[in-house]
Amino acid sequence: MSKLLPLDGKYYGTDIELDDGKIINIWVMDDNNWNTPSSRQLKYWGCTLEDAIQDGLMIDSHFECDRSLAIAIKLAESLKDIGE
Repeated sequence: MSKLLPLDGKYYGTDIELDDGKIINIWVMDDNNWNTPSSRQLKYWGCTLEDAIQDGLMIDSHFECDRSLAIAIKLAESLKDIGE
């Protein structure tokens, strides 16, 4: 059964692990309104969105954005539906 892997270290995409151990990586780099850190990313950082902005945590693209997480969740659910 596919599953989302937890965030760990510097962000290089949202990982989905398949039953056979293979990894699918989702990384959306988009400057148009989707560059908001996901709730998982904020929890990993241990701060609020306001704190992340103030502390400069979003100065590069190495964080999980809402869109990356949404796509990864949908893909993981779809893979479960087909028995992957």
